[in-house]
Amino acid sequence: MKLTEDDAVVCTHGWSRKDCKKTGMLYYRKFSHMTAPMFLEQTVHGMQTLDLCGLYGYMQRYPDLYWELDLHTLSYEKSVHMAEKLVEGFERNRRAFEHCLVQVNSMEMYEAIHSVYPFLYYQYNVKNEIERLDEFLSFCQEKGICAMALKNGFATPERVAKIRDAGLALLVFTVDSEARAKELFAMGVNTVCTNFIGIEQHVKPGEKEQEELRLLEQQTRIDQEEAALALVEKEKNRKRKKRRKLLDQVRKNLKEPHKIPGKVIRKLKGRARA
Repeated sequence: MKLTEDDAVVCTHGWSRKDCKKTGMLYYRKFSHMTAPMFLEQTVHGMQTLDLCGLYGYMQRYPDLYWELDLHTLSYEKSVHMAEKLVEGFERNRRAFEHCLVQVNSMEMYEAIHSVYPFLYYQYNVKNEIERLDEFLSFCQEKGICAMALKNGFATPERVAKIRDAGLALLVFTVDSEARAKELFAMGVNTVCTNFIGIEQHVKPGEKEQEELRLLEQQTRIDQEEAALALVEKEKNRKRKKRRKLLDQVRKNLKEPHKIPGKVIRKLKGRARA
């Protein structure tokens, strides 16, 4: 979940060039000022993007499912604001929150979000702070946090056992090997986050590679078009700057700078275009 520039919550990891490449969304330079309408015009591998309204629609359509809300890493103030926007977006049916697993990336985030709304289910993401695992487990037990998220590389039998023995469910991310997924489940991991496992049930052989190539070709074309437009705009700015400089020079030599003869202005404009 992420906030757009016009303060709307949308479902995405982000819209930087790197984020777009990961998620299969074409990148445009205008994304530096992303708005909700702009975001909803985009697609991810041909699928419609979602805001809170769209997410709520899916929750209504599939009432038996549970939904993880990954809020990324936020400061206390931004966590409060994000929680307020979530509560506002689900004003019609707060009971939908009973099917939400809110992921927090710090103790501070938990305290901030919980101060706005007491969600039933939280998941604590250890991130790269594996050396603080015992501290995080104590915090989760104290606050009644029900689940923990661990990076694939940190998931050893000893750590998995420690987390499960503490009474927490465990998600491991990102796992794209079926053999590794089976190994983790055998350790006691409850669920894994994956990009590809099971995709063969829905995608024909070679279709994934074709889709990646298609996106690459489209992105290359967009980059070339935007680079050409940027050069045109740069040239326009150069001419504007040159014109302003010439006008400033004339103003310095005139006793009444607001009365520059039109003939002079036309002449200067002609020189600036050269």
